[in-house]
Amino acid sequence: MSSIHICGASILNENWALTAAYCMQSSDLSFLTLHAGSIYLSSGGTIHNVSEFIVHENYDWYDSFINDIAVVKVSNPFQIDGVDVKPVSLPPQGQTPADDTLATVIGWGQLEEFGPYSDTLQRINVSIVNHDQCNSIYESNSEHVYDSQICAGVPQGIGGTCRGDDGGPLFIDGNVVGLVSWSRYCARPEYPTVYTRVSAYIDWIKQKTGV
Repeated sequence: MSSIHICGASILNENWALTAAYCMQSSDLSFLTLHAGSIYLSSGGTIHNVSEFIVHENYDWYDSFINDIAVVKVSNPFQIDGVDVKPVSLPPQGQTPADDTLATVIGWGQLEEFGPYSDTLQRINVSIVNHDQCNSIYESNSEHVYDSQICAGVPQGIGGTCRGDDGGPLFIDGNVVGLVSWSRYCARPEYPTVYTRVSAYIDWIKQKTGV
């Protein structure tokens, strides 16, 4: 049976992964699998069935995707070897990245707006955008960026996240500081991507998974 790529995720330990609440739209677990251990969507790695997922209790996609975070439990554990498959590191609870900090986002999303999905894992460097500046950009479209969200983008040139990158990690110094959540259009410099700020949810992650 063919599969369709929807979102990215980050491995927390052999049993749990971290992603965006938006990605967990299906209530039928038989439709959900996680692919680990390969940079290619179509080959290599291992496939893991989902036994349980937990979406944040206050997630609201109508309100700027606030609390866009979820944890996913697999029924067949990830084969952690420290090379092809290893857990991510999480930031301290409450930490906020400084403006203009260089970060890296990865994913298998569309290569351009309305374009094809990538079969090979892509990565791009972005920088953290001032929160008030980002909020001002989106408030002009009747949207809001909350304190539990951060923004990052590519001020010069085109590049950034697109459909299919949702739930994927934003890294700073090896820590997953953000999860791709939403933006207006894809990879446009004038609209930074809004990420769930992972450090606002460390206690929640620990409570739900024991990680």
